[in-house]
Amino acid sequence: MKLSRFTALILFFGVVVLLAVPPTVVAEDADANEDDNDQQEEEEQQEQEEEDAGDDQADAGDDNANGGNYDWNAIEAEYAGDDYIKYWTGYAILPKTCINLGGQDVVVFSVYENGFKQCSDKPMGTYYTPVPYFLQAYLAQLMSNQQDMGYEDYELPESSQYAECTYKAVNGEAYYVMAGCDDSDKHQLAVNIYQDETCEKPSTVDGMDDSNIDISDIQIPFQQCQACVTWVDKNDDEVDDQYYEDKQVNAPLCSKVWALKSKCGGRCKRLSKERTAADMWQRADIVLLTTLSIFAAGMLAAVIKKRRKIEEKEGALLADPTVVSKKSAIRWIPEKKLYMGVGGA
Repeated sequence: MKLSRFTALILFFGVVVLLAVPPTVVAEDADANEDDNDQQEEEEQQEQEEEDAGDDQADAGDDNANGGNYDWNAIEAEYAGDDYIKYWTGYAILPKTCINLGGQDVVVFSVYENGFKQCSDKPMGTYYTPVPYFLQAYLAQLMSNQQDMGYEDYELPESSQYAECTYKAVNGEAYYVMAGCDDSDKHQLAVNIYQDETCEKPSTVDGMDDSNIDISDIQIPFQQCQACVTWVDKNDDEVDDQYYEDKQVNAPLCSKVWALKSKCGGRCKRLSKERTAADMWQRADIVLLTTLSIFAAGMLAAVIKKRRKIEEKEGALLADPTVVSKKSAIRWIPEKKLYMGVGGA
């Protein structure tokens, strides 16, 4: 559950005020606190196991970092998971973010069973796959759509070559480049620079490995729901008997990334978490928080100072049981274990 900034500030102020009041410890709360601690430990352990599983999957994903040279037919043929999907009609896919997981750039995506809801319902799951593989599958889907609309001579943009590890000479020096995540925007791809011909060792400058090569014409449509199967009006005499069958089975984008997906675990979800404007602190929030903090600190200091003075006065009073004022005297009552004021002249 997310709290608004105003609610967070009020809670912070309330906590500071409560600190000024000494807590009352109840013996019966011990068991309840112990149960809460046990539950928290179990939740932390479960989260750690999920994170470790995500790390294992990320390490396994490194085996697929082969310069973008994938044998699609072999991958799909070898895939025999329990979640195998044959017909992709009605499904939809949502590319969410591009992150670096376990040293490898991956695309995080969700798959939806009810595509007609435009990816607004609960997904079947959230997964990730290497950027080159997802990009190649997306370009294959783009090519299929264009040909299906009658553009048989359609050719992919020249920048599509960066979906695989490509040699490039710059000022007489040899480099290798391949599409990956943009260092400054998790919803955009960039051409990254590498030192080796398999594009596994990034060549970084000031912590960044992006080049200035433009690939805007092959960008993955992040945060845009994509139908796995798109239909084009065709006459029956334009297609053969296998057209409709092939169209539902051979959905390049969804079928290919589904065959080479990995479950997005705890670490993956944290890295790909979306940050909205509501999650970010504005200058006005910082000023308000600072003002409240100063006020709360001053109030707390004043309360503590006042209590110390009261304790000093009580101590001085209790130290002398014969203290007598003009109008009253204080007498020790042993049976009640307290001092009582007795009126005087």
